[in-house]
Amino acid sequence: MNVTKIYRAMRLLLLGAIILGTAAMCSDEHNASSASICQILRDGVEITILQVGNQATDVMLTINCDANWTLTKDAEADWLTLSNTMGEPREGGNTVRLSFAVNMSQAERQADVVLATNGMQKKLNITQQGNSDDSGWESAAAAVASMKTGWNLGNSLESFSNDETHSWIEDWTEGRPEDYETAWGQPVTTPKMIQKIKEGGFNAVRVPVTWFPHMDENDIVAEEWMARVQEVVDYVIDAGMYCILNVHHDTGADEVSTWLMADWNRIDEIESRFAKLWQQIAERFEPYDERLLFEGFNEMLDNQYRWETPADASSYDAINRLAQTFVNTVRATGGNNQYRNLVINTYSANHKDDALSHFVLPADPAYSGHLIASVHAYEPWDYAAGDPWTATEEAVIDGIMERLDRYFISQGIPAIIGEYEARGIEHASYYVGTARQYGVTCLHWMGLLNRAELTWDDPDLLEAITSAAQ
Repeated sequence: MNVTKIYRAMRLLLLGAIILGTAAMCSDEHNASSASICQILRDGVEITILQVGNQATDVMLTINCDANWTLTKDAEADWLTLSNTMGEPREGGNTVRLSFAVNMSQAERQADVVLATNGMQKKLNITQQGNSDDSGWESAAAAVASMKTGWNLGNSLESFSNDETHSWIEDWTEGRPEDYETAWGQPVTTPKMIQKIKEGGFNAVRVPVTWFPHMDENDIVAEEWMARVQEVVDYVIDAGMYCILNVHHDTGADEVSTWLMADWNRIDEIESRFAKLWQQIAERFEPYDERLLFEGFNEMLDNQYRWETPADASSYDAINRLAQTFVNTVRATGGNNQYRNLVINTYSANHKDDALSHFVLPADPAYSGHLIASVHAYEPWDYAAGDPWTATEEAVIDGIMERLDRYFISQGIPAIIGEYEARGIEHASYYVGTARQYGVTCLHWMGLLNRAELTWDDPDLLEAITSAAQ
């Protein structure tokens, strides 16, 4: 045995072990120094699983990385949109909005979102629920998404004798449906008029109707009036558009004519009349398909006719109770009305925090996902056509949409702006375009069309509205 050779071999082995150990230590130190922060956070908590409902909604996440990062999703998940897909390190993290389209299928759907940074990856598994409604009826969220932009048939079927005597139409005309329909200066509605609205780029028409002048002492609606309302609704449906049928100036700010109000002291009486009216409307229109929506009431006020906020908080209780009565009454008529999409306005259709925070979405005794929240917003109130368009005006509109998102859309409640007025091309473009970014559909309050001549008052303004709504 050659002891010298053995000794040399052992020394080589020992030296190799030392070198390898040192290299491993150096590698560990290098890894420790280069290890990245790679987190997907929601409300400050790291998540790997996210579940959302079937309605169109947005979810805000925070990407927390200490190196440049990328965010990818499954290519086939076209129902999911990421607001940004790459970024740099930032104190407090980067915000990413995940936007989900409505899932009209009964089956749930899944996708993975992968965060990658500096050789590391984190995966977020996402599940969106299916539509629990087995009727095949279009959901409220799908309807709002499809109703890209709409128009109000104003000053027609909602006209009434709004003078001191509250009887001038009855006193000076024969009181026929066309006498009411033309009382506020508009011609009789025709199929050509509605077709013109469609050709202009609108695909939804809100049909405001005032019912009390046509109700007898037992609150029964006259057949000739109901028939004329149905005829106008048919014009809209036959044109292939959505139609929103409502109860309009039965609410309002008139001591003589207004009977439908948020008055808790008279809630039983009001509720009884309200339910009787909606039972008649719902039964008449029950055979209509999903393109017909019902809107329970217009701009309901308290018994002091206050617009911003009611004089007493009980008025919020009253309007929420009447909203529930509306839903219950329509659903009880059965048939297509079990699934029909229904529109609920806030107090006075107000878009401010007080009204929104007191809004209670009714419980739906039939199926979920068939209720829509609505407000009216003629904003900025003091902006007029021809005024300079500035960031100040944009901020007002941004505030409206952010509130609708906070109180409704982010909570899974689809929303519309049932009335607004475009006051210039820049105003129209920003208003309607911003609303659509949030998933909100806007319906213009009449105007735009000369109904007698069937010509557009301002084609450029019309183009601004319809283009922004796409």
